[in-house]
Amino acid sequence: MTINTNQDIRLRLFSGSIEDYTALVAIARAVFPDDNGTVEEIQHWDATRPAHCVQRRWLVEAGDTIIGAAEYFQPQWMYHPRKFFYQYCGASSLARTGDWQILLRHPHGRSAATVSGRAGSCELS
Repeated sequence: MTINTNQDIRLRLFSGSIEDYTALVAIARAVFPDDNGTVEEIQHWDATRPAHCVQRRWLVEAGDTIIGAAEYFQPQWMYHPRKFFYQYCGASSLARTGDWQILLRHPHGRSAATVSGRAGSCELS
């Protein structure tokens, strides 16, 4: 499923393809230069995440270029059924245009939180 936020930028679900993992690692390294994560590490974390810990990831595209990524997840080390962490990173122009706001919607349409930084946590009400 693709959600159009404007004519130039679109949000799509992360497919789990090697291309999507490669893009995710490239974005993380560009935004966090000290990040040495690899495609294989992220695939391992995804494959070993306990079933009760929810995760959803998206990529942000401008034309044919992936310019950002976002996710929400429940970490296994501090699981709570109604608490999630969220993270987004990418081109700074996304924050200025407000296009990140669509990422902070619960799958059932309830607002999860207000963006105040790159990463954080929230509790769904």
